Formats: sequence, structure tokens, C-alpha cells
Amino acid sequence: MSEACVPEYLVLMRRFRTVVVPVLLILSGFNLAALAFPTRPIIPTWPSEIRSTLTRFEVYHVSDAPTLYPWTPIDRPVVEIDLATTVPVVQTTFGGTTIFLGLPFSVTTVDDLIQEDTAPVINTDYWFGVTIQAISATQWSWPRNIGVNLRPVFHESSHIGDEFALHMLQSSPDEYYRINVSYEAWEAVIGLNEWHSGTGNTVTVRGGITGLWNSDGYYSNWVDAEVAPAAGTVYRSERRLEYSLQVHTVIEDSPIVPAGWRAYAGGEARWRAQLDYFSPGTEELVPGLDLCVGLFRDRERGPVPGFYLEHYAGQMPWGMFREQTGHRHTGLGFSLAM
Repeated sequence: MSEACVPEYLVLMRRFRTVVVPVLLILSGFNLAALAFPTRPIIPTWPSEIRSTLTRFEVYHVSDAPTLYPWTPIDRPVVEIDLATTVPVVQTTFGGTTIFLGLPFSVTTVDDLIQEDTAPVINTDYWFGVTIQAISATQWSWPRNIGVNLRPVFHESSHIGDEFALHMLQSSPDEYYRINVSYEAWEAVIGLNEWHSGTGNTVTVRGGITGLWNSDGYYSNWVDAEVAPAAGTVYRSERRLEYSLQVHTVIEDSPIVPAGWRAYAGGEARWRAQLDYFSPGTEELVPGLDLCVGLFRDRERGPVPGFYLEHYAGQMPWGMFREQTGHRHTGLGFSLAM
């Protein structure tokens, strides 16, 4: 079925499902989670982080579309929906050090919701794993504490939308190939002066390193060259380390910040492998910079809502399209944290 033949009622149902159903799941799920899991992670997560565990809904405008995307140019906003949280397992304190063990997960969908014919999904990424967090107080004025966020193992995977894949298969069957971007990795982040409710105005600096556990790199080829000729040109990825630097500022004590809220400004610079499906050798590291400002509710219990403005520039962050650089998007978002 071509895009022009899709009945209008199916497109409307798709848009309803894409927006309303996740919002209802977010609201109901977080109300239940707040009751079932009163313990929160001890290290906060922010919307500028590439692996944030904030559940959020964001509308933004992108500078370009992925290669071969048929519904171009994208001169309309796209929608990103993140369903994410960290399920707490245990929290304890030894002397002046607090330790938290949890199970984080995130599912991110980028949807071309306003596209007239099919409102297609562009890309879906998900990751889940284990996190071990620790914060130890210091005797200094800065940093007041030192935090460690260790993810000893997590699985990350990426998938393009069905309409996108079917369009490529139907329009260019001899050039069609299936690449499986899927891997197990670890990440270690050290933070200075981590914020928590009631600490006042805070500046946090973090540095992180990420590596792969599996030996076959970030992706593999699932389609044999006899099935799809183009698949024979795909080279296996190679493993390598990636790096990140974060700066987060939280303002609680200010006449311009409403009572019960906190202002946030911060960002993350991350150097990730530029996936290169058609060249042998180790992928190069390329940068991406995510900047955010926002206003977040200050609560000890229950869902924590927030509103933010985001600007991203650099490597395309959607997992299947990490071979593209020069990507930019700017958007408005609403988030919920447990």
C-alpha cells in the first residue's frame, strides 16, 4: 500500500495512539510508581543527558532528515516520546556514603506525527540495565560531595520505523539491507557536587566513559548478501571507548524562581562513535552537544513535573542514523521524574 492510499481514519488513529496513549500510560504509571517505589535514585537525571531516565514528551524542529527518508523535507515539527524510569532495588548508607542499586530503562520514539500520509515513526531506541550509584559527603565548600554512577552492564538497541523500512524495500529492493544496531555496554560517570533537594544553588560537573562488552562492535549484518545484494557491502563494527562531559546548574534560592520549583540550566558534550557501515576499520569519535534550560517541581515524593527548552547540535542522536553529523534540533518538552 502506497502512502497516498492510507485511509485518513488510520492516520488519525495512529496520531491518537502515538500521543494520547503514552500520556495516559505516563500519568497512570508514575502515580503507581510513586506509591510502589518511594525510594528515588540518589543522583538526579536531566533532559540534556543522552541516557536520561526522565519520562518526557518533546516537540522539536530538526535541521535535516535521515538519509533516504522519503517524506522530506521535514519542514514540520517531529515528536519525541521517552518512556523511562529507574526501578529502585535497594538503598543503604555506610558511614557518610549512600549507595543505591536500581534497574534503569528507557524507550525513545521519534515520530513524524504531522506528516500527512502515514504519520510514520522515524526511529525507536531503547536501553535497559543495572545502575549502582554512590554519594559521599566531603568537608569542602565545593564540591560538597562526590558521586559515582556506574552502569556495569546495559543493553542498547535501535530500530527504524516500519513505514520507513518498507518504503526502502519497495522502492529500492536491490539496495535494501538490514543492519542490527544492538550491543551490550558499560558506563562509569564521576560527579562533583551532585544536587539533591534542599541543597540550594548547585553547580555539578561530571565526566564519564563508556565501553562495549561484546566483541562485534555496535552493529552486525542480519541479511545475507544472497537475499539482499547491498548487504554484502556492510562491514562489521569495531569496539571503542566513548567519552562525556556534563555541567548542570540548579537554582533553588532566587526571587525569580517560584516557590516549590527549581530552575535548571545545563548540558552534556558527548563524543560517540560515528557508525560507518560501508568502510572497514574503527569508527571515528564525533561530538554532540545538548543544552537545556527548564523549570522543575521540587518534591520529595510523587511524580516531579518539569518544563524545558532544548537545543542539540552534532551527531544525529537517533541510534540507527549515527553515521550522520551536522544534525540540529530545537524543541520544547514536558517531563516527569519519579
